[in-house]
Amino acid sequence: MDTLKFIRERRQKAKKNIEIFQNSRDFKEMRQHEKRPPKPYRDKTFLYIKGYDSDTGNRPMPSGTVFWMSPDIEIFDGTTPIANNQLVAGKNYQIAVTVRNGGDLPCYSCHVELFICNPSLGFDPIHGTLLGVQTAQVQAQGDTTLSFPIVATSTMIGHRCLFARVFSFVNNDLPSSATTFPVVEDRHIGQQNLNIIQQNNFVKVLMTNEFAAQKNFQVKVVPRKMDVIKGTRIPQLRRLISPLQAVVLPEFSIKPLKVNAGIEINRMRATTPNRALLVRNPALEVANLAVLAPVRKNLWDFKLEKGTRELEVAIPDFKLKNNEAVVVDIELTDADQNKVVGGIRFVVTA
Repeated sequence: MDTLKFIRERRQKAKKNIEIFQNSRDFKEMRQHEKRPPKPYRDKTFLYIKGYDSDTGNRPMPSGTVFWMSPDIEIFDGTTPIANNQLVAGKNYQIAVTVRNGGDLPCYSCHVELFICNPSLGFDPIHGTLLGVQTAQVQAQGDTTLSFPIVATSTMIGHRCLFARVFSFVNNDLPSSATTFPVVEDRHIGQQNLNIIQQNNFVKVLMTNEFAAQKNFQVKVVPRKMDVIKGTRIPQLRRLISPLQAVVLPEFSIKPLKVNAGIEINRMRATTPNRALLVRNPALEVANLAVLAPVRKNLWDFKLEKGTRELEVAIPDFKLKNNEAVVVDIELTDADQNKVVGGIRFVVTA
């Protein structure tokens, strides 16, 4: 009888403990977690390079995304991160490229390419320099960082843009194109297009139409808040402050660098789009190329043949003082599809 009594008491105590646990917060949270739909299983690799901080590789990128400031591409002078245009000829640098695998299968053989070119709105590898190709392994749901050692040459200094591309033949995890770099559409490609430039200056910019046919594009200057560089690891940028007085964005100007370069200017002469006139820019027909007339302040419409054109952008005088800076992006929009397809970030200083 003592044994049976002991067993009954133990059962009653166990039952009471279960009731206490089932009424506890931990149990309720566990049940809620079980009701959540399980994460889809990807029985493949899913290679990508981040275009922005919270990027998980889903493409196309959301409208309005600033994708030309990839956090996965950085230049280091020793252990100090620097901007693209701070290279000095003859000096050693390391360019770090982080590649990620959002799939549930490991990638035991992926290739990573790194290119450098002039600041570019869109990119054609013909107009860039291949800095190197490396192979790596990336575990499922993991990432790995590769270091590309370079010695800067005279052709690398000045304002520059970096593109990285990852792919795997073994896993059939390949870019959408071998010859073009559609960053918005392709998770395999990352772009780092940060340049520090003094006010009242000039910079050469490449503008690319990677499509087969002539297309309409729009170039515009977009001011940004200094907050966009607040979290930067680049020491020079951390020292910069916003101007004490509000800055009215002055007029930028654009000039083509070749005669008859396959560019036409959409000059909007009417208030309604239906009455817009397409006028051939006479400045392109003469050797002395003139500044292109904007549609309105800091906004230009172009009709481009397939290929890459070189422009000269004049950075105006912002009346900045020491340690003051403003941040502007130059964006390229595919006007036919109304989506941004390229961009460059300039941190303008005194």
